[in-house]
Amino acid sequence: MVKIEFYSFWPGCGTFLLEYFKGLIGELEQYDIIQVWSVFGGSPIQLNTNPKILTIQWSGESYCHDINKFNINLIAEKESSNVISYIQGMSDVLIHSFSPSLTKLRINQNKLHFCNFMVSNGGCVERNNFFHELSKYKQVDSCGPYLKNWTSEVVPQRDSYAYFEFLTKWKFMICFENKKQTYYCTEKLINAYLGDCIPIYWGCPQTKEIFNEKAILFLEENTPECVEKLIKKIIELDNDDELYNEMFNQPLFVNNIIHPLFTFEHYRQEIKNKIK
Repeated sequence: MVKIEFYSFWPGCGTFLLEYFKGLIGELEQYDIIQVWSVFGGSPIQLNTNPKILTIQWSGESYCHDINKFNINLIAEKESSNVISYIQGMSDVLIHSFSPSLTKLRINQNKLHFCNFMVSNGGCVERNNFFHELSKYKQVDSCGPYLKNWTSEVVPQRDSYAYFEFLTKWKFMICFENKKQTYYCTEKLINAYLGDCIPIYWGCPQTKEIFNEKAILFLEENTPECVEKLIKKIIELDNDDELYNEMFNQPLFVNNIIHPLFTFEHYRQEIKNKIK
């Protein structure tokens, strides 16, 4: 049996992630050891040349170690000889078995509030600017630590049933990424959809290739013209229940079919193709 070892991960995560990486990697019996490296610590000194060991860099962040030090890289970059384009948001979906919830019919409950803003990292200028601009129309409830103005109740733990039930109170949710980068698509958009909000998104350029663009409101570019155009669309939906429900009822994926980038099978096959 192939042994999976974890390097540069946070303490105690091995057991938690072992089953995930078994699903992600699949059966690779030609190896004795598969080393999985995160970006939260050191990296190998040089590329592994032992034919019985496979080294894999895994990064759910927008940064990574030198790709030339690993046999395989699962990172937010375009595909190349040893790089497999990896969607970080997929991790939450598969670890927490969210896939069925992403394809089920959503129910538009009575929305009590306008728009949610759940942010802890205040470093994204584009996200902060949009929050302030949209707030000129109507209050945007900041429920996270950054710019917090929500004091009505405690926010439940993220990824819990209570958390997604909490989000259903809002019609929209600002779910910008921390930065715009190729294939850097985190759990933010997924969380908005699971919370029965219409996502307001900026970030990953491949988003329209992966998701059903009719289900998402996009800020195309961070320009005053694009911001104004998007806010006008939000206001239109906010004041027209029929238009809102039409968008709300759109499936997250085209034809309600989970995109391959959100499946174990895709990454297993990609890894096999790279190591041939």
